Amino acid sequence: MAKNKNTRKTQLKRERKRRAAAKKKREKTRARFHANQDLAVDSAHSLSLSDGFDFGPSAVSSEGHADENPEIVKWWDRFSAAKGNQRIEMVRAAFEDDLDSEWREALFPEAVHEAEMGSDPARYVHLLEYLAENHRELYREGLLWFLRSRVTHYLAIDDAARAEAAVAQDADEMTETGEAFYGTVTMLRLANLEAAAESLVLAGYRCMDETQLMPWAVEEILHCIFFQHMRECVQAGGSDESIRVMETALKEFDLSQDEEFVAVRREIVSCVSGQDTRNWTEKQLSGDSPKSIRNRMLLAYEFVGWLNTQRSIALSPADVLGDLVLETFSGEKLEIRDFFRGVPKVELDEHLASLLGFMSLDRFKAPATLIAVEHFCDFLFDRNLIDAKSLAKTKSTVESLDRQLQRVLKEEWSSFRFLNPLRTTEA
Repeated sequence: MAKNKNTRKTQLKRERKRRAAAKKKREKTRARFHANQDLAVDSAHSLSLSDGFDFGPSAVSSEGHADENPEIVKWWDRFSAAKGNQRIEMVRAAFEDDLDSEWREALFPEAVHEAEMGSDPARYVHLLEYLAENHRELYREGLLWFLRSRVTHYLAIDDAARAEAAVAQDADEMTETGEAFYGTVTMLRLANLEAAAESLVLAGYRCMDETQLMPWAVEEILHCIFFQHMRECVQAGGSDESIRVMETALKEFDLSQDEEFVAVRREIVSCVSGQDTRNWTEKQLSGDSPKSIRNRMLLAYEFVGWLNTQRSIALSPADVLGDLVLETFSGEKLEIRDFFRGVPKVELDEHLASLLGFMSLDRFKAPATLIAVEHFCDFLFDRNLIDAKSLAKTKSTVESLDRQLQRVLKEEWSSFRFLNPLRTTEA
């Protein structure tokens, strides 16, 4: 729609600046709305619903389009006023129009992202599937978030095949990792979709050199790669030969071959395979010394092996449950030693509240944490590390918070059904 080349160049430059600013804003907004909009946590962290909570202005306000084509501004105004499925219909209609580049750049992929707010998940995912098949170039612009939405929905309706197919379709086209990536990997691992999770992790590894990642992000990717090969080593019996094969494979991913790290990995194999179990004491597991931290890590890996052999939970989801225990009981308010007297309800309640907070993306971690805690107290009791009284107190706390969580999450609770196979009893 430009009148001449120079005008068009100016418009394109302005549009690129606008889109860069919109991307930052979109990241914040999407973090809010990927969570249940009706849930907020009060100052007492009581997992209660908030009435009339203000989530701030819509990210689709026409303010950012003031210097654009007036027809585009009008479209965004109508879109901003639309609700739920109406936005999906507007986006579908836009795809069917023969839009020029100015319109396509102004509308997509932002409009697709924002169409998710308040819409029916099945209809939104159907839109994403249509986009993935028919407008692949536009789909790639929001690939990580679109894939996360698809996987979340497929797991919620117990459709593992479609989750795997979506990952297979998208993994090779990843060019970066971001907030959406890590939660998607964790969900796939909890659902025991190992092949899908591993292909996504390998895609993330390929992007590492081109993406400036925080140290924790690098560690998470490398941990998943290590665990894949460690799992194969354990399944092969954890012999010296299988450890040699594991270390050879890990060299390709530049995991440290220093003697100290190789020794730690061998120790982890022994813990997970059950070849090495120790008579831990509360003192050995308490405190912030490097030795205590190492001891808790080894205990967590023993727990992973126990889940596999005693609870028939596959190693990949078992590893996530072990991580959740360490994350929960390595903070300021909760420690592993709390299990020795029974996990306190108030502090665990507060931790769950933080997982369901205003900007939380990985809300599935709240019910998954309760599952992990219940298994872990059984594990400690089985290992004679806690007595029956402490076991009963922790189980009572977990059962109470689980019921409370179901009341708070309401309809959203059903979207976590992929966690049910991990429960001590079917929910």
